Amino acid sequence: MNEEYAKNIPSVEEVANSDRLETTADASPWQTITCHSAAAESRSQNPGSDRRSQRPGLSAGRLATAVSITALSNSALENRSTAITKLVLIPVLDVFLLVAVLYSVGVADIRAATYASILLSFGLSVLTGAVGQVTQDRMRGVAEEVVSRGLWNPTYWTAKLAVPAFLSLVPAFLGALAVFAIDFHNSGGAPDYALFQRVLWLIPLSALVGALVGVTASIASFALEDPYLISNVANMVLLLTAGVVLPLSLYPTWLAAIARFLPFTALIEAVRTTGPAAPLLLREFAVALAWLAVGLLIAKRVLALIRSGKRAQQISML
Repeated sequence: MNEEYAKNIPSVEEVANSDRLETTADASPWQTITCHSAAAESRSQNPGSDRRSQRPGLSAGRLATAVSITALSNSALENRSTAITKLVLIPVLDVFLLVAVLYSVGVADIRAATYASILLSFGLSVLTGAVGQVTQDRMRGVAEEVVSRGLWNPTYWTAKLAVPAFLSLVPAFLGALAVFAIDFHNSGGAPDYALFQRVLWLIPLSALVGALVGVTASIASFALEDPYLISNVANMVLLLTAGVVLPLSLYPTWLAAIARFLPFTALIEAVRTTGPAAPLLLREFAVALAWLAVGLLIAKRVLALIRSGKRAQQISML
């Protein structure tokens, strides 16, 4: 991301209370934006106003502005060529590489393993994307100000989750189509249509799980100097426990038991199951909500540290 336009991105306080976003006449929308905030001016003239009135609500105008600013700060959207490379070319090439690797190690069901890998990668991209967006706000000194006013800020959190979810959605669908094309070719025109359809409607659920766990990871990152520590650990652990390459039935009993309490495990099981997928999806949603509840418990402690001034604002990018 270019530092020049990063400095011009307005604070979330302005975003959350602004109903209008403009781009300067001669500037690229990737470089500069001007956010007008009548509410912010009103607060400066009335510093004694009730703090609760300063909390932004969720409206279409405010949300559109917040999403636009979040998108402008995303490196994948710096320009058209970068977007095409990151959102189209790389994901498709990754699928072919993944199929080749799975084939070389002798995985029994390459088709299911590849679909499962796409679903997990999609969910983890939403998780890490949300942490990345919040970390950028921390570097600008914005996120702590927002969180210090309370956790209930639907405009802020929706914007931070919507952009990485959308940017990850394109590669996920393209990856699934690439697997289907390979399956169509290898099966002589008789691919597994039922599995392909199941994967297509599992993709949105993967985004939801990634978003819920992403909120937890983002909130917990406020307590650490390394904001990416939790998301990095989550990526490593979940790649092992989700059962992408091998089903959980082949895992050691103790590891399979632990994996069932972690996100994305039931979602991946739903790819391979020959029975009803609904019980697995309900379990997945329950696990994701449980991890969100953990994040909210952590948030109380983090919020108290921020409000007391005991939480250092400096973060380490090492």
